[in-house]
Amino acid sequence: MTIITAIQPDPTAPLARFAPWLEESEPGTLELRVVPLFSEPVPRIADCGDAIILLGGSTNALSHDETPWMRPLHSLLADARSAGLPVLGICLGHQILADFLGGDVEVEAEGMAEEGAVEIALTDAGMAEPLFRGLDQTFLAAESHFDAVVRIPKGAELLASSAKCPVQSFRMGSFIGMQFHPEATPEIMENWAVEYGGEPGVVGGEMRRVDEAIVASGRSIARAFAGEVARRRAAS
Repeated sequence: MTIITAIQPDPTAPLARFAPWLEESEPGTLELRVVPLFSEPVPRIADCGDAIILLGGSTNALSHDETPWMRPLHSLLADARSAGLPVLGICLGHQILADFLGGDVEVEAEGMAEEGAVEIALTDAGMAEPLFRGLDQTFLAAESHFDAVVRIPKGAELLASSAKCPVQSFRMGSFIGMQFHPEATPEIMENWAVEYGGEPGVVGGEMRRVDEAIVASGRSIARAFAGEVARRRAAS
């Protein structure tokens, strides 16, 4: 049985529809575990199984001392890196990975905030990235962020960019970060927008109009990640 542990920093940013997409890739052979950091401690590497998904949230990635779970999470990431464990970071998770690996994250990055459906462009490295092989060179993704990675870690490959936010995805070894939200539903996007002062109905309506395209890219990424994890487990 392949085990993937999703670490959830924020109750408003769940695994959502990523869960069934992961499971449909490996039917009957994949177990998903969710660790809510707002009510449980950071897990040990021995309890994380074959891969980690680090989800989003409103905390900023640079709050090393202010956020009680941040330093234990960095310790877990160090263990995961030593073990070569696949780790997928989404939005805040992407920023935490970049910071942990030595890249630069800017809080409230000027001109880089994105909300709603955004066109993502894959680099040449992104076109060769196994997680993105089912996607066109440009695709739509859901975005909701104010902070941003402004420099990828030394030795990492830039995989994707958008017009406003140049670092949309990077890979370094077994770690891959994505600024966009392949897991988010229109309802979740609407709730986030309203929470940060947006007008009710606007973002949700926009996301519903393009949801078919958002689903296609998100499902492709989820299935590819589950497949990568299963292949690694089979080879170990």
